[in-house]
Amino acid sequence: DSRYGGVSLPGTDNEKRQKGMLTFQALDCDASGGLSLEEFRLVVGIFHDIDNSVRHKPYIYNSRCLQGIRNLMHRGVRIRGKLLTWDAAVDVLIFIDILTTFTCTMIFLSTADPGDDFTQAVWSKSGPWFWAMVCFTSFYFIETNFRMWVLGVRSFFHHNALLRWLDVLNVYILIVLQLVYLFGNPTDVVVRVTVLCHIARVLRLLVHIRALRHLAQIMMKLGPTYRRLTFMLLIVFYLYATIGEQVFGGLVRYNNETRTKLA
Repeated sequence: DSRYGGVSLPGTDNEKRQKGMLTFQALDCDASGGLSLEEFRLVVGIFHDIDNSVRHKPYIYNSRCLQGIRNLMHRGVRIRGKLLTWDAAVDVLIFIDILTTFTCTMIFLSTADPGDDFTQAVWSKSGPWFWAMVCFTSFYFIETNFRMWVLGVRSFFHHNALLRWLDVLNVYILIVLQLVYLFGNPTDVVVRVTVLCHIARVLRLLVHIRALRHLAQIMMKLGPTYRRLTFMLLIVFYLYATIGEQVFGGLVRYNNETRTKLA
């Protein structure tokens, strides 16, 4: 067909129509006479399969167990008719981590004596809140590195590349601060940065808010327009500051004592 660059299916129109009907009948798993939403999502998921859309080197370790883990990370698992993805499970733990950090902050504000710092009041090494933070940080570090090892670095950063980079940066900063906290003498700055890094994990949860996700997509698309508008404004201000000052400088305001131009 010329509309598709000369690419067409072989056979007559009736044969093509029959092949299309057989294809949709094969996809109709529940024999309802049409494609349900879940079946349509399955078709779209096949077209957007990251293994087919990202060119990468063959996996060095390609056992059946690792293939099953990759499928779990890509497609998730269905529990009682609902799809649970790998990212959704991790996001639940991140939400619990944020609630825990918020609870620690509230405890510090309500029970700390004057002069106490966050470590003495809440995150003492003998207290449960500190070891809860250690468990969350260790889980983030192990999960991120394990996922990069299983999927490959290129496949890992292919989907939501910006969020992936921010996630990896946050996790490695957290693990370094946690080691300083465990084996060193943490200062007040270390404690504050650690708390902020835990709170910053909420950025990963914002993608679940549809309005914010659409707003972020619009802002990303408007990026080139904002860049051109900024350059235009710089040109206007440059012309005003150079040419305008030389032409009109001193004509509006004088020094009242010497009657000389200020420009």
